[in-house]
Amino acid sequence: MRLALWVTVAIIGSLWTGGAALVAEIVDWAAREAAARGTEATVASVAGAVTLPPWLSPWVDVATWNTAVQAVTAAIRSAQASLPALGGVLGWLVPAVWVFWGLGIALLLALAAGGHWLIGRR
Repeated sequence: MRLALWVTVAIIGSLWTGGAALVAEIVDWAAREAAARGTEATVASVAGAVTLPPWLSPWVDVATWNTAVQAVTAAIRSAQASLPALGGVLGWLVPAVWVFWGLGIALLLALAAGGHWLIGRR
């Protein structure tokens, strides 16, 4: 029973870590794109220049990527007044992703330790 618990925790922890790494990489890439283009660039020019990153192409369909870019473009158009502040926030998002990851892993390990203890009492 304990082995099954820890194997499950390892699988969930691996998925959690992989998801956090993917989100951190996407946020970092977006921050680099925003810094390279500057905040004075128009939304249309940025959206037209965004291409599918090579490391993401095996897992994402081009049509899905284009739909996501259009959705993000619409969201940015609606929030264009706060776009200059967004550039400053992007620098803090990668560390925030890893802090959130750490809190999630700590919670997962605490739940696993509690489950381990409960299994031992049984």
